[in-house]
Amino acid sequence: MTPSSLAIQPLDVQKLSALDSFLIGESGSMRILKEKIGQVARTRSTALITGESGTGKELVAYAIHSLSNRSDGPFQAVNCGALPETLLEDELFGHVKGSFTGAVADKKGLFTAANGGTIFLDELGEMTLAMQVRLLRVLQERKVRPLGSTCSKELDINVRIIAATNKNLRKEMDEGRFRQDLFFRLNVFELQVPPLRERLSDIPQLAVHLLEKVAKNAELSFPASLSKAAIAVLCRHTWPGNVRELENILERVSISVGPRGTILADQVHVALNSELADSRRASERVPFTGKLSDTNIVRKEFEFYEHILQSVNGSFSEAARRLKLNRTTFRYRFLRLQNRLNEIE
Repeated sequence: MTPSSLAIQPLDVQKLSALDSFLIGESGSMRILKEKIGQVARTRSTALITGESGTGKELVAYAIHSLSNRSDGPFQAVNCGALPETLLEDELFGHVKGSFTGAVADKKGLFTAANGGTIFLDELGEMTLAMQVRLLRVLQERKVRPLGSTCSKELDINVRIIAATNKNLRKEMDEGRFRQDLFFRLNVFELQVPPLRERLSDIPQLAVHLLEKVAKNAELSFPASLSKAAIAVLCRHTWPGNVRELENILERVSISVGPRGTILADQVHVALNSELADSRRASERVPFTGKLSDTNIVRKEFEFYEHILQSVNGSFSEAARRLKLNRTTFRYRFLRLQNRLNEIE
């Protein structure tokens, strides 16, 4: 580690204030995370981001890049767990023409493509030991050798490396699955992203942001809103899938209410696969402002499922996919609700 790698550069005040647009929330754990992002962004140090899946580790990496003096350079990201070793090696280091069957031209790897900027290595804990050796050499030498090239054709790189993992790398080292020397090369500055269950107070603000994002992605003219009771339901959930799960839930319920619609508590319960047919359980989970009868709850749940089904032209398979259910389960629930309504009415 050279002194220049830790040289602290002044951070633009406007950039620092823009951090709130990257990471939503003012809970204590988020304030600590934002402070650490501001600190590491002012250096050129390698950073390691840890946290559960769905917490937003790539967003943290991009915030570091955007707040740094490398913000005008490229930001290249790769999921190390999504590619087999041979493809990952080619993706990271590139190849020269003729290095293997099908290599009809030179290919630039992500390390080279990220020159002057940042490369983000997500799910680093999934990398094989052989790939870890190659990455360690890049960190030590700041050179890459494309597949099929010789030592004389090594390429110098000027890249900041940010890595992320949802694994306990210390445990992985103890069990022989992760190299100790690589760990200490990467773990110059560690940032822990808190799970959503540890910052439930951020959910109201985060939900508004995500609803706006959902509306934009779905090309809705206006985002939906949440009732107070619906927010209470969201704040009581444990969120094993973290922010990614919250966004998924809000996207589902937004479909049912449409632009400027209000998302109700029972709709959130349905999206969370709760048993809404039991009015007692529903009332215990959230302080409804008004009393809903069994009939109303069943009708609302049925209408929600029916709306999803209509939006996909009656395809049970597609409706089930949107709700993260298998087709048989969705069809059974839909027909059960339909039969109950027929019996009640």
